[in-house]
Amino acid sequence: MFVMYKWLLFLIFPALVFGQNKEFNRIKIIGEWHKVFSRDGFEILIAEVPNSNFKAFRARGVLEGNITKYLTLYRNIEDMKEWSPKLIDKYVIKDISDTEAITYQADDIPWPAQDRDMVLRNKLYLDRKNKVLKVLTYSVKMKGYPPNKDYIRAIINWGEFSLRPINPNQTYIDFKIHAEPGGTIPAWVVNQIQRKWPYKFLKKSERAARNTIPKVKPGVMKLYTDLLKLMKK
Repeated sequence: MFVMYKWLLFLIFPALVFGQNKEFNRIKIIGEWHKVFSRDGFEILIAEVPNSNFKAFRARGVLEGNITKYLTLYRNIEDMKEWSPKLIDKYVIKDISDTEAITYQADDIPWPAQDRDMVLRNKLYLDRKNKVLKVLTYSVKMKGYPPNKDYIRAIINWGEFSLRPINPNQTYIDFKIHAEPGGTIPAWVVNQIQRKWPYKFLKKSERAARNTIPKVKPGVMKLYTDLLKLMKK
């Protein structure tokens, strides 16, 4: 059962192709975030979501490595299988710009659960108020990509992923996501597993970043450069 929730975490990272959009107002929770797990400086929090049995989760902490490594790591869709387990398929359906794209992903879910797939729109912008690069990701319907009979179509209602350089060798990451896995996975199973798995994913990201050579797309680099200027004010 523990592995069944891994796909939920993969949804927000592999699709880090970026843009700017006011649709961040789709992110809604009931009350406050509550911490349920912490280790090595990382915190995992959960929150109730209106009209859903599935909780939203949040993970935050400082990762070793320059932010450009993570911007490259999460953007390289084709390389994700090398360090993210249980991925069946992953590719860009449409590159809208350096900072926005639509992606497809399928994930292996252990028996007896059925594998999941999803189509996601992903955008990045510079949050000037909070001085972070911030990604919005959410499920969309795409012509030519209906639900596959071999998978259960999962839905990401919203995901928000923030990055900020702490110094040249460390990056602060804070991500939030609310997903509806579909099918018959009990909500209590999903809600329980999400308490610790985000920590493990962040640690795997950190290890993968060690061997990542930064190669950031021009549009993303411009936002990053603007962020650095903003942080100096």
